[in-house]
Amino acid sequence: MAAVTFKTQGLWAKAYSRTQWILSSFFEQWKNYGLSIAFPSLVWWIGNYTHKKTIGFWSLKHLTRNMDRYFEKRRRYIEIIEKYRSATQVQLNDTIPLSSYPIWVFWWQGAGAMPTLVKCCFAKLKQHNGLVTLITKENIRNYVNIPEVIYRKVDNGEISYTHLSDILRISLLAEHGGMWVDSTCYVPYAIPDSAKKELFYSPSTCGLADMPMWSNSRWCGWNLGTNEKQNALFAFLRDMLYTININEACLPHYLILDYLLDYAYRKFPYMRQVIVKHKEFNVKRNELHFLLNKVYEEPVYQRLIKNDWCFKLSYKTPWKKEIDGKITFYGKMVNQSGAD
Repeated sequence: MAAVTFKTQGLWAKAYSRTQWILSSFFEQWKNYGLSIAFPSLVWWIGNYTHKKTIGFWSLKHLTRNMDRYFEKRRRYIEIIEKYRSATQVQLNDTIPLSSYPIWVFWWQGAGAMPTLVKCCFAKLKQHNGLVTLITKENIRNYVNIPEVIYRKVDNGEISYTHLSDILRISLLAEHGGMWVDSTCYVPYAIPDSAKKELFYSPSTCGLADMPMWSNSRWCGWNLGTNEKQNALFAFLRDMLYTININEACLPHYLILDYLLDYAYRKFPYMRQVIVKHKEFNVKRNELHFLLNKVYEEPVYQRLIKNDWCFKLSYKTPWKKEIDGKITFYGKMVNQSGAD
């Protein structure tokens, strides 16, 4: 499936690009998986963009059921599922000491090619946190053993860089542990030890109304972590992602990582327990995004970061450094990082 790159553009142009991509994905999934997966996948996108929850829940229910059936009827996936069905916690000596807890960031082209917002986020993360490693096309093979066929599919455009990023983050966490921080995450101070001690870490929010999403506020794929090497949950996700991307002509759904996390949650008691028990972190994770083009207010910023330390942003929005001669939240962020 081709990469999704909705660059800054007019509203109608963006809608047209998205529609083209969704329809292209539908026909590709129909060819490879049949209508039982392709149709609810298409309907899910319709529900998502029209904000119709009833449509979203209907399609998610049928999509989940039919994807489960697909994977549970094919030997290559059955073998992985059975391998991890009875997984339990590994020995304590695989727990990562706080002093050597790794933090992972990915930008394929390297730091020199980062857009300004990404440079800001990366600079701020490094300022307050040790052992931050930037993965690029030059060093990726030094850290993970992703099968070469996957790299070839990336080069041929069969696997997008977005989904290579999914594969990479899970591979790193399965092999080395630590925390994955998306390149567009703003971390204003040191990641707390309480997060680094979690067997499964991710931003989450309890008590919200259900959403027609596999994640459903239980995790965020853009910020995942574990204090354990060879964590069974991440090893399962890695093995499934490798096998799917090697053997299938396209993905059954764009959010395949969230589906697999939900599958582990539903099917494997130990993995469900690990996800359920993790603490609630970064409940205001989306709020800074909506402030970036507003005039900077120090009290507002301090309230925002009082209990939260990871905020998801986007480099594709046309952010402004000033409004009417006054510095914005984005402008303040750029100035503090020295990235511009």
